[in-house]
Amino acid sequence: MVSYPYFPGCALSTKAKALDICAREAMKSLGYELKEIEDWTCCGAVFSLAEDEHIRLVSPARTIFKSSKVSDKLVTLCSACFNVLRRSQKVLKENKQRRERVLNYMDEEAVENYPENLKVIHLIEIFRDEIGFENLSKEIKKHLNGLKIAPFYDCLTFRPPKEMEFEDPENPRIYSNYITALGGEPIDFPYRSECCGAHISVSNPEVSLECSMRILNSARLAGAEALLTSCPLCHYNLDARQKEMAEKRIDFKPMPVFYLTQLLGIALELPENVLGFEKNYVSPLPLLKEKGLL
Repeated sequence: MVSYPYFPGCALSTKAKALDICAREAMKSLGYELKEIEDWTCCGAVFSLAEDEHIRLVSPARTIFKSSKVSDKLVTLCSACFNVLRRSQKVLKENKQRRERVLNYMDEEAVENYPENLKVIHLIEIFRDEIGFENLSKEIKKHLNGLKIAPFYDCLTFRPPKEMEFEDPENPRIYSNYITALGGEPIDFPYRSECCGAHISVSNPEVSLECSMRILNSARLAGAEALLTSCPLCHYNLDARQKEMAEKRIDFKPMPVFYLTQLLGIALELPENVLGFEKNYVSPLPLLKEKGLL
C-alpha cells in the first residue's frame, strides 16, 4: 500500500470531519494510505504577507520537515492549510535569507536537512497526476449517473496563481474532470470561481451571505442539483448559512453541498456513517435516493 504523509489541519479535526474521514477511507479503498503526521501543529490558517514576520513560517516549516522524513511529498486537503503550506514552502525554497532566519527557530537537524524540494500537494492532485482520472474511473463501484453537480473553485486553493501553481483560477477544470471521472455531470456556471465571502463572515455577515447566495442561485439557474467544494470555510458559508438565506428570501430553494471526498465515498460505496451526511445542514439524502445512489 502506497502511503503519503498527511496533514489534516484543525478544521478537518473538528468541524469538517466528514471531509477528512471520507478522504482516509476512500484512499484506503483505492489501495493508498493517508498517514497523519505525528504531533502536528496548526499551520496558522492565513499566509502572512509581511516579509519580516518570520515566526509565521515556523509552524509550516516544522510540518514540512517532519513529513520529509518519510516522503518527498506532503498531502493536505483543507484549502486554507494547502494555501499556507504551499506558499510557505515556495518562500522557504526560493528565499535563502528568510529560510535561514526561520530555521533559527528550529533544531539543528532541520537546519542541516531542510527539504527544499519537498512538494506540498492537494489530494485532488493525487487523483489527477498519480492515479489519473481515467484509472480512478475504473475503480468506481457506483457511477454518479444523472447527478448534476456544480464544481465550486474556492479562492485559497487556486489563488494567488503564481504562488499556488495549481490551475488557472479564471478557467479551472480539475473539479469538473473529477466529477466526470466519478460518472456525474459537471455543470459550469458563471459564479464557479467567485469568492463566497468566508473571510468577512464575522466582520460583515450580510455581505458574506449575499456572496454565497449569488453562487448558489447561479449554480441552480445553470441546472445544477448540488454543489461541490473542498474548502471547509466555503462549505460552511454555502451549506450551513442556507438557513439564513431561506429566512431572507422566500423564493430561495436549498441545495445540497458536497465535500470533494463525500462524492468519491458515494461512488466507492462507502458506508453512510463514513460519508458524514448528518453533518450537512442541507441533507443530500433525498437527492441521492431519488437518483438511486443510496
